[in-house]
Amino acid sequence: MAGKSDWALEGLPLAGRSAGRRRALDVMRQPAACGPDATLGEARALAEASGDPLCAVVDASGVLLGRIDGAALEGDPAARAGDAMEPQPPTEKPDTFLHSLAERLGRNPHPSVLVTSRGYHDGGRLLGALYREDVARVLAENAALASEG
Repeated sequence: MAGKSDWALEGLPLAGRSAGRRRALDVMRQPAACGPDATLGEARALAEASGDPLCAVVDASGVLLGRIDGAALEGDPAARAGDAMEPQPPTEKPDTFLHSLAERLGRNPHPSVLVTSRGYHDGGRLLGALYREDVARVLAENAALASEG
């Protein structure tokens, strides 16, 4: 049986206390992604082409395996992405409210967190990346709108 989370993930309107509250899925971006056998040079090129400072590493089904960013992305271009990645990086679910994410992103050593699917059959699939500055911007916009109203 589908619940509120499933409803929100489909982009359908919410009522009650959840109405109007922004979630990760509302703000996430599509990050660069590659397989574990891609070279670090390929991962870097994908990240640069997407304008994102990271490349997610996924398996053939799109399940997140790791992330490459920072100094790791600048490593030996011939190295395998699977060897250079940070395995099992912290993730968030797409229906997580932004106000609760803001605090966790503030403590996160990375400026972003990857967003993955939930569920028994498709859990762990990469859906997007959420950036600290995007969350801060949207929360500030919401606060400004609330003070005007």
